[in-house]
Order: sequence, then C-alpha cells, then structure tokens
Amino acid sequence: MQTYVVNLILSLGIASTASASVLLYPDVLPTTLTAECTNALMDDITACDRLVRDLRPDVFYPPKSLSRICTTNCSSALDKWRSSVQSECSNQTVTVDLNVEAAAVYIPGAMKFYFQSACLKDDEGRFCGPVAALAAAFSDPGISPFNYISNTTGQVKPDDCDKCLAERLRLREGSLYGDGPIAASVSLYESMTSSCGITGKPVATTTIDYFTAAPSPTAKVCEGSNYTIKASDDCYSISKSQGVGTNWLLADNDLDAFCANFPAAGTSLCITNKCTTVTVPINATCEAVASAANITETQLKAWNPSISYGCVNLAKMNGSEICVDAPGRKFVAPTDTSGLPPLTPTTAAPKPTDAAEGSDKPCGRWYSVQQGDYCNLLAIKFGITLPDFFFLNPALNTNCTNLFALESYCVAAVGDINTYTGRPGFSTITLDPTASFTGIHYTDRPDATESPYTRLYTPLPEATGTRDDCVHYFAGDDYQYNLTGSSFGSNCVLAAETYNVDLEEFGVWNSGLGNISDPACKFEKGVRYCGSWYLEEENGSPTDDTPTPPGPTMSGSPADCDEWAIVIDGLTCEDMASEAGITLKQFLAWNPAVSSDCQTNYWVDEAYCVGISSDDGGDGDGNSTSTGSPTSTKGPTSTKGPTSTKGPTSTKGPTSTKPTPPGPTMSGSPDNCNKWLVVTDGLSCTDMATKAGITLKQFLAWNPAVSSDCLTNYWLGEAYCVGVSAK
Repeated sequence: MQTYVVNLILSLGIASTASASVLLYPDVLPTTLTAECTNALMDDITACDRLVRDLRPDVFYPPKSLSRICTTNCSSALDKWRSSVQSECSNQTVTVDLNVEAAAVYIPGAMKFYFQSACLKDDEGRFCGPVAALAAAFSDPGISPFNYISNTTGQVKPDDCDKCLAERLRLREGSLYGDGPIAASVSLYESMTSSCGITGKPVATTTIDYFTAAPSPTAKVCEGSNYTIKASDDCYSISKSQGVGTNWLLADNDLDAFCANFPAAGTSLCITNKCTTVTVPINATCEAVASAANITETQLKAWNPSISYGCVNLAKMNGSEICVDAPGRKFVAPTDTSGLPPLTPTTAAPKPTDAAEGSDKPCGRWYSVQQGDYCNLLAIKFGITLPDFFFLNPALNTNCTNLFALESYCVAAVGDINTYTGRPGFSTITLDPTASFTGIHYTDRPDATESPYTRLYTPLPEATGTRDDCVHYFAGDDYQYNLTGSSFGSNCVLAAETYNVDLEEFGVWNSGLGNISDPACKFEKGVRYCGSWYLEEENGSPTDDTPTPPGPTMSGSPADCDEWAIVIDGLTCEDMASEAGITLKQFLAWNPAVSSDCQTNYWVDEAYCVGISSDDGGDGDGNSTSTGSPTSTKGPTSTKGPTSTKGPTSTKGPTSTKPTPPGPTMSGSPDNCNKWLVVTDGLSCTDMATKAGITLKQFLAWNPAVSSDCLTNYWLGEAYCVGVSAK
C-alpha cells in the first residue's frame, strides 16, 4: 500500500501545477471512483506549503524547511481533508500493490503520517528529523542524495538514547502506515526503551477506522483424485494405501505438519502427487533408503523436498511414507507417432510469397516476423544457433538491424545443416574404391616409445627415520613457527593436527623426531617429513583395543600396556604403584624412562603404565602375588573408548588429592568427582553412563550443565564426571 501512495505522489511531478496546494490530480486517480470521491481527494489544501505534497518517509529535511511547513494550520487542514475523503468515498477502494484493494481514505491518511513523521518534535521542542539525519551521517558518512548533511566535521554525534531517536521509533512502531507493523512485530521501540531506561512512554497504537476489503479465497480444484476419510483411517494409512508421500498428502491439502490436527472421518482429501512409496524405518538414513530403492540420494531429496539438505530430519519421519520415484502425473508416450512431424525437417517447406530477400536456401520451416521480434529471440524460440540463422538468411547484417516485420525468414534447415554448400567447415570428399593405398601400413610402423617423466622440481631428501612410502610429505622449513601462547605444544603437534593424523602415528612415520610429545620436538630445515602415510582418513575403530594414554607419556612403555595413571601433585612412585595394586619394581620395569629413585622423568600430568595385558599379577620376579590384576585398577573401560582417569589410575587417588580432568569441563561438576570420561565421536550420554557403570540419572546429577536430552552442553572432547568419592 505504501508503494502505491508514494507512486501517486511521485506522479504529481508531471501533473498540472495550477494550484500549489492541490495534493492530487485526476490523472493519478482510478476512474472507478465517484465524482464526489474524486473531488474530495482533489480538494485544494491552501493551508499547507507546497513541499507537504513531496514529503517522503525516512527522508530528512533541514530545520529551515520544517519551520516553514510544520504548522498547526496545515495539520488541521490535513485532518479535515482526511475526514472529507472518508465521508465522500465511504467504502470505495483503489487498487494497490499485489492487486490488494485499499480504501480511498488511505491516501490522505498516509499523507498525514508523512507530515507527522517529518514534523515530529521532542519534549524540548527540537525537530527530530535533523537529529536522526545527524545520527545517520555519523553512522554512514558520505554524500547522500536524500540527506542534507554530508559532512560531520564540527558536529556532535547524538547519543544512542537521544529522545528524538526514541520518539521517531515510537511514532513509526505505533503507525499502520509504512513499515510500522514490521517494526512493531520485532519490538524495536520496546528494546530501545529497555536499554535506555525510558519509562512512561508506551507505543500509542492506532486502528483502522475505515473499510478494508478482505480478499476472497479461491477454491482449489483437485487435479488428482478425491478420497473420503474413513473412520479407521489415519494420516499414515491413507498415504500408504493411496500411494502418496505423507508430506505430499499434507502439503497438497494444506494440513498441519506431522499429521497434527488431521481431519475427521468424512472429510474429502485431494490425492495429487502419487508415487511409489516406502515406509521410513526407525534410524533410517537417506543413503540406506536410496540404496534399497536403487536410486540416488539426490533423487530421493528431489522427490521428497521435506527432507532437509543434510537428511537430519529423516529420523522424525519414521512410520511415514516417502516417494522413491517421481511424484505426480507420469508422462505417457504417444502410441501412434505417425502423424507427428519429424524433429528435423526432411523435406523443404514451400517458400512463402513474403520470404525475405536472400533467404533462398532449402528451408524446412518459415516464420513470419512479428513486431517486437529480434534475431536472438528467434534463435532461442526455434532452437537454432545465431550463426546458422544468419547462414540461412544471408541478407541480415551482423547487428540484425534489418530484420523486417511481416517478412518470412528461414528458421530450420532441411536435414543436417552441415551438408549445406557454403556453410563454414563444409567440404566434399570423393572416394575412389579402386585406388591403391599409398600410406604406411599399421604393422609397418615402429613400436611406440615413452619419454621418462621429468619432475618439475627436485624433492627434498627425506629426514632421518622418515618413511619413504607416504602419500603426503612436507618440508621441515614450513613448520618453523613460534608457537608461544598457542594451544599447540610444538611444531610437531601442529603438523599432526594440520594433516589430521594421530600424534603417535605421526611419530612412528617420522621416528627420527624422537619423543613426539616433547615440547622441544622440532623439524630440521632442508629435509622433508611424512605428513600422512595413507591416502585418506581411516574409518572405523582400530583393530586392537589398546587404550590411548590419557596424557603425554615417556618412551619405553610396553606396547601391551592397558592401564595408565596420571601423576598429580604430591603423588610419589610408591603411592602410584600402591594405588594400582602393583609393586614398585613392576612400575619401574614398565616405565624404564623413570629413574630408580623416581627423581628423573617422573613428571606431574604425565601418564605412566600401571598394568599390562600380558601381566599375570606377579611381583616382577615371577612370584605370583594374586590371581590377576586387582579389579579396583580397572573402572569401566578406564582408558579405552573415551579417555578415563581415576585418581592416579582408574581408581581413587589419595584422599588428600583429586584427579585432574583429562579435558575441558563444564561448570557445576561436584568437588569430590574422582573419575572422568572424555566424549568421543559417536559416544552418547547413555553410552558414557553405561561404560562408567552408572545410571543416566547419576550422570545428569553429576553434570548439571548437560540438558536432560543431552543435546545441550554435551560436547566432543569435553570431560564429564562419571564417579564421585565419599565426602
């Protein structure tokens, strides 16, 4: 509606200017209005300045102009004009945007709103338009064709909570004209008053006090078949029995999603987009459904547009029907094609009497050019290239400025146009079947030879200890970064992260680097290192279940170590061995990097081996001390699956200390938590609770930041409490 009113006002620029205060003229009004209504709209508003008719929303005017046009007399005259139009026009309407009918009084009503917007003042008597103009100039400096301020030099930027800015927003949001309803829908003014502490000035909303025509609903015609709902039917049974996707059934009948508020028995439904359907099973994936139906995922999504791009909402469709072939009316090829003309003409069409000059070649189809046609349009319309169109009609110039209406031009060749004499690339070949072969027979040709491939560059030599069969290599020169303050412990860690490979594997491929977890690990310049041994990231789980150490380790630990403990402040070698249920001699044997007095290479936050899969529970000298490793040293998959630590190992540490979480944690975990698990890919809340031997209720109680459905604050790589000690 606003666009129509603005268009009416803009058109006044070309209307007669016999009176400077006439706001509308007959040539911009519909002829369907009565004479009384038209005369009321054309009333001479003598009390208003001429500029009033040119006021626009969101255009700023200088204070001098506002002082001239913003008068009480003009405001009263506009109110009187509006009342007169409402009285004389009554329910007469004008057509506005999108063919919507609006009351004729909408025109003076909108004009009054533009006047109010331009002439708005705050409590101090300032015009608010210039204040908003200055704020806009500071926000977006530069010359604007609509703003009289183009330079903010020497100006003071208005405060974000300036009264004028609030008053303009208040007027805008309370009006039904312009974008007022949109501003009101997002509560712009309420947001500003809240942040600026403005009170006692609510939005004064207005209501329409004149006729508005409601659009008449258009009855939908069912293009398929009708089905009457039976008492035993439901949404899913109907879509299955009628061979239509459930969401197609809902969409074609304007019904609620997920079969909510489904119509009662006796209601007629339109079955339009019929197709071959399958029922979505529980835990289905697009890949599995498409594979079972022998179609592609792209086809599945194209035929079922309600399936999201990532197919994540398919799980919510279990039990419903989806299409596995194209929905809707199927194409039926004609059984008798004898009467159909060939796609490519095989005989020349008769040359019309109005054929264009020069169009003399055999022509399969002629077309009489109509007013408004041009060469490119004809080429597209008749499926012919522009060069071929010019070739068949050689009198046309390259700019097609001499294409004449009411003359016929050739738009299709007879047969293959490449056989036409004179066409670019045309040539004739005459073969003599009696001629002898003068070339070299294939069997007489020499054997082909291949030149060796010349490398474009000479690769760097491999570093000492680096594999020679890797898929990806990198130069040591490329990883000489200063990582101070970063989360990367060394350039070695950075390279492994860059190639998305396991740090331990990275160290195996580049054994010359030594301890890959050492912060001093670095690359030598002038040589290359293995970035990735395999072509792409490995899928699935490792073939063995050897647990991953929950922290950095020392070299020399047994390959079959299946129990680890992390050193915490104050925990000695003897304490760690005792808590793990092993002897100190066993501990030192499994951690050869640690000195016998535990003064060397026994570091806080490092992981040490406290159990091996081949151990029989002896004391290290072959003397059995128990029938097996103590059960207290192995919680639920302590370091298998998600990384787990419990005190020094997977058991409770000394009462004076508590274990360090093996990863970032959420707030709210209990102070007496003595066991943690880290979330790995695919591990749900329930899985984690099961692995830890606790209930889901306990897990949620010890991790209050996690929502009850585990969809909020349950993050990959984060550590969560799965065990507590007695306080």
